[in-house]
Amino acid sequence: MPFISLVVPVYQVEAYLQHCLESILEQPYGDFEIVVVDDCSTDRSSEIIADFAGRDARVRPLRLEANSGLGPARNAGLRMARGEYVWFIDSDDWLAPGALAAVADRLRELKPDVLVVDYARVHVGGRIEPSAGGRMLSDAPETFSLSGYPILLTGFCVAWNKVVRTQFLQDAELSFPPGWYEDVPFTYPLLAKADLIGTLDRVCVYYRLRRHGSILGTTSRRHTDLIYQYELALARIEREWVRDFVRRQAVRHGLNVLGIPGRLPPEARREFFTRLAAFADRHDAYHGGIRDFLLRHRAWGVYRGIQLGRQAVGRTRKRLEDATARGVARKVKLIPALGYYWWQRRLPLEDLAVYSSYWGRAYECNPAAIHAAAARLAPQVRSVWAVNPDQVTRLPPDVGHVVVGSFPYYRALARARWLFNNANFEGEMVKRPGTIHVQTHHGTPLKFMGVDEPVYSDDYEKLLRRCDRWDFSLVSNRYSEWVWRRAYPCRFEFLEYGYPRNDVLVNATPDEVARLRQSYPDGLLIL
Repeated sequence: MPFISLVVPVYQVEAYLQHCLESILEQPYGDFEIVVVDDCSTDRSSEIIADFAGRDARVRPLRLEANSGLGPARNAGLRMARGEYVWFIDSDDWLAPGALAAVADRLRELKPDVLVVDYARVHVGGRIEPSAGGRMLSDAPETFSLSGYPILLTGFCVAWNKVVRTQFLQDAELSFPPGWYEDVPFTYPLLAKADLIGTLDRVCVYYRLRRHGSILGTTSRRHTDLIYQYELALARIEREWVRDFVRRQAVRHGLNVLGIPGRLPPEARREFFTRLAAFADRHDAYHGGIRDFLLRHRAWGVYRGIQLGRQAVGRTRKRLEDATARGVARKVKLIPALGYYWWQRRLPLEDLAVYSSYWGRAYECNPAAIHAAAARLAPQVRSVWAVNPDQVTRLPPDVGHVVVGSFPYYRALARARWLFNNANFEGEMVKRPGTIHVQTHHGTPLKFMGVDEPVYSDDYEKLLRRCDRWDFSLVSNRYSEWVWRRAYPCRFEFLEYGYPRNDVLVNATPDEVARLRQSYPDGLLIL
């Protein structure tokens, strides 16, 4: 039987799953199995799992009959696990080189119920940030129970940095509940019930911070699950001093969720505030401070006003930090045009399509092919080509145009229902409801792109704010889709239709090929 079972729940992570599984299988240590639980993914995750399982017998796939969520998927993997220890790894994270051997050595040395390992956060742009609790692990006794080192409770409340003895977990009758924040009623009772805890002061897991696809990047009412999960955690904990910490942590955690812009939808924020206050009343969980005072007295209006003020100050500070002399001068120059753009955005949309390619170059690439096809298939839709001033003379005579930066240009951006580009429109552009933005791209990504490109390492959010406007991303093959998912972590739908610019080559008749060859003296055309 394997010494360690790694349980990897999977849902819609085709962009990251291969990296995760490779990081495990490429470890020099081999006494493990990977139970990969497919929670009914609709992307290509299932294909990736099948490919890995076909190549390595240590990969044991399990596909659930219905989408159940992270907690039930972990439970299903645990039931299938055969290892002496079990380690829950999220499928968008990955293991550090040598982590498995270091973990196995530490487990055999200490024989703990729970081994807590260190991790590092990886930001979207690739920046790696050490965990805040690294010092806590290095200062810990060799082995201990929670009462002997209670500061461990202040660590990151997640399952994936804890390797657990399988028999202990079964005897403790701990499982993951459904819903969001499922780690809360698992992790705190786990640490409270363990007689022997050990630590490994070494980065073993790289925790990927995603913009979309994780609950922390999702606006939803389901964040109210947090309160229920803390209630369940308290019901599972017997030690009163641990319960006292957890009930107060619940209020801190809830107020942090409430304080993050975009975490809760606007209509759910007051309800969450009221439910959190009721939780704090039930458990006498207040611990001082202005936020607690406002919560205790249900002063939602005052709380919200203070919060909005802080957010406004933060946005202003960020804009001042991002401002450069060149950027400010450009914005000042554009004030009349941007004011006109602001006014035009308040007028109705028109059956108008705007096309552009290569940051304002002339009639080229996929947008040009789509434009030509649209003229035949949808002649009722007006179209204009956005082009830089020095490129106007290169346009075909029958193609209408607007000059980038002009008043007609901003009117077209404001009123067009459809927009096509193989690069990106200006950062000042605002996506209006009811508009469709199609990103056509202009090649196969055989280089660094998007957030993987070093030039964006310090300012990837500016790039991604532009990419957030995309509704559709046109791809020519599965490889490109895989790269775009990782390089542009935004919410858009992929269209695997090929590149329209290649249609003329694919559909060319023998007569057209012959005429083209005859137009060259040597009969050879080099593309």
